[in-house]
Formats: sequence, C-alpha cells, structure tokens
Amino acid sequence: MSQLFFWCYPWDLEDEGFDAALGSLAGEIGVDAVSIYATCQDIRQIRPRAPAEQRMFCCGAAAHFQPVAASYAHGGIRPHPATWLKSRNPLERIAAAAERHKLGLRIRADCCHGAALAQRHPHAACVNVFGDRRDDRLCPSQPEVREYVSNLVADLAGHYPAETIELEAVDFGPPVRADGYSDASLAFDDAAGRLLSWCFCSACRTRSLEAGVDAEEARLAIIRHLEACMRPGRPRAASLEELVAAEPVLAEYRRMRVEAVASLLLVVRPRSNCRLLLHYPVEAMPGTADAAALGAQCDGFILPFEGGEPSRSAREVAAAAGGLDRIEASMRCYPPLVEDGPTLVSNVHQITQAPYAAVGFENYGTAPAECLEWVRQAVRYARRESTT
Repeated sequence: MSQLFFWCYPWDLEDEGFDAALGSLAGEIGVDAVSIYATCQDIRQIRPRAPAEQRMFCCGAAAHFQPVAASYAHGGIRPHPATWLKSRNPLERIAAAAERHKLGLRIRADCCHGAALAQRHPHAACVNVFGDRRDDRLCPSQPEVREYVSNLVADLAGHYPAETIELEAVDFGPPVRADGYSDASLAFDDAAGRLLSWCFCSACRTRSLEAGVDAEEARLAIIRHLEACMRPGRPRAASLEELVAAEPVLAEYRRMRVEAVASLLLVVRPRSNCRLLLHYPVEAMPGTADAAALGAQCDGFILPFEGGEPSRSAREVAAAAGGLDRIEASMRCYPPLVEDGPTLVSNVHQITQAPYAAVGFENYGTAPAECLEWVRQAVRYARRESTT
C-alpha cells in the first residue's frame, strides 16, 4: 500500500494545537505521516479554517525550527529562524506529538531558494548570462552553499526522528518568465526562459573548466539567442532541445549543471540517516538523462500530479529513476485543480494502484474543511481497495 501523508506548515499545527491537529490527521483523516516544512521561501498564505483575524499568514524566507548552532560551526551560511518562532521550536513538539499519534515524520527543506539568504550572501548567489546576481537564489555549485545544504540536512536528520528528508530547490531554479518583468521587451520562447536561469558564477565557471566545457562560448551562444528573440521577424519559438541540438556547447554546459546538482546530493546523502527524496525540478531539468543522474544519488523523487494520470514528463522521470516505486506524487486536494471529492478519490486511487510509492496532499493549512473530508474519503477508499 502506498504511503499517504499531508504536508503541513508548523504554524497551522501550532494554532490548532499539536495534539488536536495531528490526532485528527491520524485518526479522523487517516494518513500515515506528516511532512513538515523546516525551511521554505516567502510565504503569503490564506488560511480558510483560521479565525477571521488570522486568515493571512505572511513570512519571508526563513527556517521554521531552531537550528543547532554547532551544526553550522564550520560554514559561513546558516539558516535564520523566522521571527514568528521567537524562542519556540514547534518542530520539536510536532515530532513528539507525531510519535504519540503513531504518525511518521517527514521533513521538507527548501535549500537554495530564498531572498534572505541570497541577499545576506551575494557572493554565493546565482549569476545570469549578463553577469547580474540573482537576489533570490543560491548557486548549488558554490562551495559555501554545498556546505550549508549538507549542514542543514545533518541538523534536521540528527536532531529529529524523521523517516524522510525531502530536499527542494537544490537546483539552479525554474525558467525565467516574461511576466516577471514589469516592461518585458523580450519575447520569450521556451529556450530563452530556460537559458536565463542558467548560472555563470565563478564556481560554475570553475566547474566548467574542470569538465573541459567552454563556459564563455556557452554564454555567448545564449546571448546570441536572446538577441535574436529581441529582433522582429525571428523564427518560430525554439525549444531548449532544438537549441541544444544546434549548439553542442550548450549540451555540454547543461550536462555540467546536472552533474553539479548530482554531486551536491552525493555530498549530502551521507549526512542523513534516513531516506533522502528530491522534489524533482521538472521545469528546470527536463529529460530522462537528468533523472537518471540525480536518481542515482537519492532514494527517489517527488513529482507534482494534477490528476490521476501522470504527465508524459512524469512518466519519463519515473522510467529513468528506476520504476514507479521510487516516485511519490504531490497532489493538491482543493479547487481549482480538484473540483470535488469523487475526483480526488479517483485520482488517489489511480496513483496508489499504479503503484507509486506515496501520495502527499498539499496543504493542510490551506485546505478548506470540506476538502479535508475529501481527503478522508480518498484515504479510506485507497486503503479498502488495497486489501481486496
């Protein structure tokens, strides 16, 4: 039977009461485990079940637990606790309550995405093709970043009884979108958006040199494509695959980027005594070769599912990763992606029958009460079908 679990923000559980919330998740809803966000990017959350005066929760990118200082003694980058915590450590209390209610504990960590860390450590941030530093993304090629991610995993795995650590944003970031600019004169095609997220910082250039890849030639090839996008009468929109096929140096540089992330996972994995899963960046790293390289350094992937049927890219990733039993499904449990209870029941049934390793529901604090009932029905049906 596939594991069924709920992603939860710690402040939602604290506001409801740890035992009340986790007792309901274990008994009434019936999931096997909870996954708690330990670090995450900027949050602007609307909470439909909270009292009117608490409907909005806003917080900058931060840690939502109390880091153990000794875990980061030999690194320049360390997580900074969110201001709402004060001196509290809800993750510690959640772990104890989860054990009381016989729920498995998973911990989710957003590693390289967040304005606070990138602005505190600009020398470790990604640098785009024009030499501009990103103010929201650390580069996984940077030695300090790699040490930080390793220390973060060691801190979480060493001080909490987690069965699984979920790593998110250990890559270079998703494609840059044209609507991210207030006055976009650049007519983005698929390749342009992806290439603008490629990093050319000093660490990436050093890694390229060691791999025998000409980073400057790759950078100039990208600029040529971006300049073509800005001219009228340009050819039809190109895909990244088409451009990479036409520019071999870009294929080499892309391979170097994948190897940078894979080597980071190789460094991180020994620091954890539990399963290590990767929220697979489908948009940032499409392709089965990428999945195979990354899958060799972790215990599996978590992929977003918008329905009961996986997308083609999800099926390709599953095949490259070594099978469906190494894939977990992330699934929204409320509109607009799920319109009603029967749809969610059907979606979860298809995923668990496939069988994928697990289904995670997003997100406990943002799900209306009616949608929690949908999850309860889906969990109950999936369990009944697994025993017949």
